[in-house]
Amino acid sequence: MSVTLLSDDGPVTGATTGREASEVDVAQYRAGEGPCLEAVRIGEVVRAVAAELPDRWPAFAEQAEGLGVAGYLSAPLCFDEDTPASLNLYSGHADGLRALDVALLELYTTAVEAALRNARRYLRAREQAAQLRQALASRAVIDQAKGIVMAVHRVSADEAFAMLAARSQRENVKLRDLAERFLEDLLAAD
Repeated sequence: MSVTLLSDDGPVTGATTGREASEVDVAQYRAGEGPCLEAVRIGEVVRAVAAELPDRWPAFAEQAEGLGVAGYLSAPLCFDEDTPASLNLYSGHADGLRALDVALLELYTTAVEAALRNARRYLRAREQAAQLRQALASRAVIDQAKGIVMAVHRVSADEAFAMLAARSQRENVKLRDLAERFLEDLLAAD
């Protein structure tokens, strides 16, 4: 079993249960055709036996010779529009992957897709929460520096912000970093 991921750089095996499955995947990648690539391309489960390979995928048939695989079953994984993928099962027997296996693989990939989508959503939510925490921390530091500039120079909040922003531009440093350094320098001076 393996998982094929299609990226801008071409197909790669994202996970595999062993060397044999990886070799079958690589043979398809080299040939530019085969059941796993077709499953991704057409968005449907693809089932084949070794005897069909020369007619369906001649370049892959040449690559696959001697790999010991007689049955192929690949299902598209649609969990992310940016990363087309397929789940691939290989058998040493031509009758090793039957119609029932197709139905079971479709059920399995549906569950896998849901789990992968949920995992992505969770990771995105964690990332957004971290970014929001960082933004709030940045804002607090900038507001503190702005308050000090207001008090020292007797200017409005907008004018203090403009002064900090201008210095940030002049020194080519992020406003948050400038404000942080400003506060550290003040604390060190005391």
